[in-house]
Amino acid sequence: MMLWFVRRRWACAEPVAAGRKAQFGRKGGFPFAIPALCTTFASWMSTHTYYIGMGSNVAEASELLACARLLLRRLQGSSVRFSPPVQTEPVDYPWPALFTNQVALVVSSLDQATLCGRLKRIEHLLGRRAEQKQQGVVRIDLDLLCTDGQVLRPADWERADVVEAVQCLAALGA
Repeated sequence: MMLWFVRRRWACAEPVAAGRKAQFGRKGGFPFAIPALCTTFASWMSTHTYYIGMGSNVAEASELLACARLLLRRLQGSSVRFSPPVQTEPVDYPWPALFTNQVALVVSSLDQATLCGRLKRIEHLLGRRAEQKQQGVVRIDLDLLCTDGQVLRPADWERADVVEAVQCLAALGA
């Protein structure tokens, strides 16, 4: 609605008399910033729906997931909901500790590449290192599972804890 107002307001602006500078600084009454403003506003309106798998298998998993939730809530132009955390058995991991997992539903104006970059930055901030994963230690893991209905990690998407988390988010009205 605001985009219509902006376009309508400036489209109806009459240029001043011939020979003088037109209103808004250009002939025809349109300011030079209109295309950029419309493009920016349109990008605010386009949103994407992401499901993010979150997990940790260290003693301080609850605290790390709480920090990750806080950082995800701070994503610019995003609305975020979380499923409750659940504990699961490790699969094909040498580290015997249970995993604490949950799923985040993010509705955001960020594109997929930008969001993935932010997820990697959050992992790094919370102390994830490549050499730890080789040992089976996962301080924090944030994986993009699904983007706008397109499943990116089918094996993860079919896990019972992920299915239950997505159903929980749907029941919450997400």
